[in-house]
Amino acid sequence: MAEYIDRETLISALESEFEDNENCRLFVSEIPTADVVEVVRCKDCVFCKYNEDADVYKCDRRGYFTEYVNPDEDYCSKGERRSDNV
Repeated sequence: MAEYIDRETLISALESEFEDNENCRLFVSEIPTADVVEVVRCKDCVFCKYNEDADVYKCDRRGYFTEYVNPDEDYCSKGERRSDNV
């Protein structure tokens, strides 16, 4: 799986390590960025509920159980992170 890095965090880290700060900033600024969207995995989402009767996890996003989910693998852009997750 690809990993993505925050550009400003990388620039700050490079500037603290190398003397030629302007070249580090220019070099990193020229690297193309990925078009990414933050998602919430089902295991971290307030809408993911365990249904004991059926022994499955379901998405309760619309107010009723509609979608079976694998909490460790599934995710969506409309999920809301539980407050107990960092």
